[in-house]
Amino acid sequence: MTTLDPTQAVQTGLWELLRNDSQLSQNVKNVLDEMPELTSSNYPFVVVPEVSSVPDGTHDDPGRLITATIHTFVKGDVRDRNVRPENVIGARLIALLDHGHKNLDPFVAGYRVWMIHHEQSRKVPEGDRSVRHRIDRVSIWTSNTE
Repeated sequence: MTTLDPTQAVQTGLWELLRNDSQLSQNVKNVLDEMPELTSSNYPFVVVPEVSSVPDGTHDDPGRLITATIHTFVKGDVRDRNVRPENVIGARLIALLDHGHKNLDPFVAGYRVWMIHHEQSRKVPEGDRSVRHRIDRVSIWTSNTE
């Protein structure tokens, strides 16, 4: 049995899960697959542009380990240290995805998502000091269903 590459299915599943979450929708304007043209009306938004895949199955069930990188962009006053909307959005991403295979699996066609771990969060400085950029990285284990 060959291991099919589920990167497109997982990326699409992530977009659908995040776009359909009512709590996340209260805090972001859109969930995208690539960076939009940056205008102040686009903020805040989430982008899932990077997904990588390597073989990683069990003894009798071939699968892949997917690493997804999720970017959150928020525009606001950097002097206001008490309001961190990028962390509110990040907390919701972690709540949905860390050990959230049951949340994502219904959105990934043709593959079974059997484990997810949130691996890393980090803040990235931007050229525009009014923009806050947070990156979350998750590992997603899949197996073939077809």
